[in-house]
Amino acid sequence: YIWANPAVRGIASSQSNITDLAGSVIAWVVIFSAAWVPYAIYFLILNIKNKSFSKIATSKTGKYWLFTILMGIGFWGSLIFFSKAADVIGGDLAPTIAWPLFMVFIILTSNFWSWKSGEWRDAGSRAMKRMTISLALFVAAIIVFSYSSSLQPKNPATPDDHHHDVKYKFLKHDNYPSYRFKR
Repeated sequence: YIWANPAVRGIASSQSNITDLAGSVIAWVVIFSAAWVPYAIYFLILNIKNKSFSKIATSKTGKYWLFTILMGIGFWGSLIFFSKAADVIGGDLAPTIAWPLFMVFIILTSNFWSWKSGEWRDAGSRAMKRMTISLALFVAAIIVFSYSSSLQPKNPATPDDHHHDVKYKFLKHDNYPSYRFKR
C-alpha cells in the first residue's frame, strides 16, 4: 500500500479529476476486492458442505444481518479515516505514521468493547495490571506518532529553516523518497 498508493492516487487524480482521499480509497477497493475472492469461495464451500444455505434467511437472523452491515460500515469507515489521516499528514510516507496509529486504535477499540461486554470480568488482577500497562503504552504511542507527524516538513525540497535545525536534501529514488543530510 505504501509503495503503490502514491501512484494509484496520482493516476486516479489526474485521469478522473477526483480528490486525493478518493484516490487513496480506490487502492483499498482493489486490495480488498482481490482478497474477497478466496473468502467468498471458502464460505460457499462451507455452506454447500454443511447444507446451511437455508439458515441464512430464517426469521431470527435479522439482527445478525444488521450486525454484518454495521461491521462493514465500521470496516470501510475506519479505512476511510485512515486514508484521510494519511492525506492530512501529507507526503508519500504519511502511511508509515498513520498505519501504526490505525493499528493502535483498532486494539484500543477492540479492548474497549471486550471490557464493555464483560470479557475481562473474570480476569485476575495480574492480567488486569498488564492490560492497563499495555493500554497506557498504546496511548503513549499515539502521542508520540501524532507528534512525529508534525515534524515532517510540508515541502521537503525547501525545508522551513525556522523550524528545522538540520539542512537536508530530498532525493527521489525508484519513486520512493529518502532524505540525505547536506554537507
